Amino acid sequence: MARAHGARAQIALAFETVYGTPPASGYRLMPFARTTLGAEQPLLNSELLGYGRDPLAPIKDAITADGEVVVPIDVEAFGFWLKAAFGAPTTTGTTPKTHTFQSGNWTLPSMAIEVAMPEVPRFAMYAGCVMDQLNWQMNRSGLLTATARLIAQGEAIAATMAAGTPTALGLQRFGHFNGVVKRNGTALGNVVSAEITYANGLDRIETIRNDGKIEGADPGMAALTGRIEVRFAERPRHPSHRRHALRARVRLQPRCERQLHLHSPCRLPAGPADRDPRAPGYPGQFRLAGGQSHQPRPHVHRRPRQHRHGILIMIRLNLSNRPEWLDLLPGLRVLVAPLTTALMVSARADPLIDDLSETSSQEDMALAMAKAVARRAVLEWEGVGDDDGNLVPVSPAGIDALLDIWPVFEAFQAQYVARGLMLDLEKNASAPLPTGPSAGATATARPAQAPAPTAPQD
Repeated sequence: MARAHGARAQIALAFETVYGTPPASGYRLMPFARTTLGAEQPLLNSELLGYGRDPLAPIKDAITADGEVVVPIDVEAFGFWLKAAFGAPTTTGTTPKTHTFQSGNWTLPSMAIEVAMPEVPRFAMYAGCVMDQLNWQMNRSGLLTATARLIAQGEAIAATMAAGTPTALGLQRFGHFNGVVKRNGTALGNVVSAEITYANGLDRIETIRNDGKIEGADPGMAALTGRIEVRFAERPRHPSHRRHALRARVRLQPRCERQLHLHSPCRLPAGPADRDPRAPGYPGQFRLAGGQSHQPRPHVHRRPRQHRHGILIMIRLNLSNRPEWLDLLPGLRVLVAPLTTALMVSARADPLIDDLSETSSQEDMALAMAKAVARRAVLEWEGVGDDDGNLVPVSPAGIDALLDIWPVFEAFQAQYVARGLMLDLEKNASAPLPTGPSAGATATARPAQAPAPTAPQD
C-alpha cells in the first residue's frame, strides 16, 4: 500500500480562459509549504417515518470546495498569486521590470490547481479557483510566507496527472530583512512586526445545478486590513510638517496661565497694630488661630491690596486671551481656547451633565464634565487619524472618542480641566460670607471699655 510523502507532493497552477474549465496546458509548478484545498459534500439524514428503527441511507448535499495554500514570497511564483488577488498587473520597464497591481478590478481571473500525490496515485484537480484573501506577516527574522485563501467550483480526482508536464520556476525567496514598511512612500521607523490582509469579499453564486457545484464566485467590496506593532520612539514627522516645525522653534507660543496661592484663614489683632509697621500684627505677618506667627513670602506682600480679610491671594492673569497647544501624548496635541468663566458656565449647562442622576458616580461625572469642556475648548488637533491613517477633522463625536482613551483623559484633566477647578476654589477665598463664622473675618471683636449695666427687671 503506497503512502503519500510531502517531499513528492506537487501543486500545478494555470489560469483558466473559461471559468470552471481547466486548460490542457500552460501549468507551472508552484512552491508551497502546506495546503488544505479540498471538497466537502455533506450527507443529510433522512426525515422519513415508517421505515423502522434503522435509519435510511443519507442524501448527498451540495458541494463546497475551498481551502488555503501557504506559499513563500519569492521573485517569480508569488507574482501568480498577486495576479489572482488583484488581476493582471501593469508592467513597465525592461530590466528590471516593474509590475504594478491595482485593487478594485471588476473581474478576477480564475485558476485551475492540481494537487498531485504520485505515490498513491491521487491527482485532485480544483477548477474555478478564485482568490478570496491574501495574507502575510512580517517580522525581523524567520521564514517569510503568505497564505492564499481560495474558493473553488469543484474537485475532480483522477489516477493520472491532468496538468501534463508543468514548467518549473526558479526559487528565489525573500527574507524578512529584505522588506520595509512604508506609508505614502516614506518608511515607518521602529516597526517590530506587521500583518497585512487583502480580501476580495467573494460571493458564492449558489444556483440549482445537477452537479452540486457553484455557478461562480463574484468579487464584493475589497478590504485591506492589518496590524502594525511599533516601538515608542521619536515621532517621525511628515514632510508637510517640516515647515511648521521650523516655525515653531522661533515663534513664542502664547500661554494661558493662572496661578492661585491660598493660605490658611487668620484673624488679625485689632487696634493700632494695623497702622504701626513695627508693632506685632503688621500686615507683613499673620497669626493663625491657635498657632504661631508666620512670615509670608516677600513678593506676595509687595502690594497691600493682595492682603485682604486675612487671606493672601495672587492670580496671574492672561491678558492675551489666545488659544494654546497642549501636548497630551507623544505625537498628539490639541489647540484649546482659553479657559474662561463663560466656557465653564456653558459646559455646566451641557445636556449630558443635566442627564446625570444624583446616584451617578464621581468617575461618570468627571468624564461627562471633561467631555463637555473639551467639546467647547478644542479648536484643532494634530496626530488624530482614522483606521486608514488619514487625518480627521475636529468633531464632537471625535472629541468624545478621544477622551475615552484613558491616558488622553488623564492628560487633559491635569493640563486643562484642573485650571477650572482651581478657579472654582478661588471664590471660597475671594468672596467670604458677610456674616457668620467665615474665613474672611476681618478682625476679632474689640474689647469692652467697661462692664455693661444689668438690664432693669420689671
